[in-house]
Amino acid sequence: AASSTVCVFGQMALFDLCRELYNAGYKLVNANTDGIAFIDPCPDNPIRYDRSYDVIWHEWEEKWGLYLELDTFAKWYQKDVNNYVAVYPDGKIKVKGQDVNKYHFIPEKGQHKLFSNNNLRIVHIALVEAIVYGKNPVDVLSEHMQEPELFQYVLRAGRTYQGVFDKHDNEMQRINRVFACRKPEISTKLYKKRADGGLVNFPDAPENMYVYNGDLKDFKDFGKIADFNHYLRIIRKKLDSWGVVVL
Repeated sequence: AASSTVCVFGQMALFDLCRELYNAGYKLVNANTDGIAFIDPCPDNPIRYDRSYDVIWHEWEEKWGLYLELDTFAKWYQKDVNNYVAVYPDGKIKVKGQDVNKYHFIPEKGQHKLFSNNNLRIVHIALVEAIVYGKNPVDVLSEHMQEPELFQYVLRAGRTYQGVFDKHDNEMQRINRVFACRKPEISTKLYKKRADGGLVNFPDAPENMYVYNGDLKDFKDFGKIADFNHYLRIIRKKLDSWGVVVL
């Protein structure tokens, strides 16, 4: 009950902030439990509104006993309330949502931040770079062909399953790293086996899989084995859902 009360209180407070900003002439583009995103239609006009957003902001804090932080972005790209890409004035990128949340480029190091979960991360990278820079996904895939960790699927079976088995009923590890494979003669398919012996597909996994559980630094044939068209199809489908067209 206490958590519900806090949730309702927060929603009421944010709704009040949305109303004040809207009535002052600001265009609201996103509102969720984390905060509000709005656009200033005329940022260079010193006499913009009867009440500027910073006045509304501090009045709201005093009224509700809550405190806000302000982020300013030069560009804002949004699929829906839970998926967006925002670009700071200095060019750094902030992402949120299951489509893009594995994109974290560190400009000063010229590299992507390492993740404990790199599952299908190349899709997130290609999606963000297409949205922000208009980069062709084919070029993104080509640039990262020597980084197999970005293309991996990590497939695992929980303790309620007997384990993971391949299409020939050979038992595999409980956690496996697989890649979309372009060569049917060396590909396989992994399944989760239920307690009753029934097989369950891994959702969204490639039909033709190449299993590689060794050190990825030793995966020398990745470029010859991986089916890059598989990843490209996923990226283009995601871009279509964002309403982005890349030539």
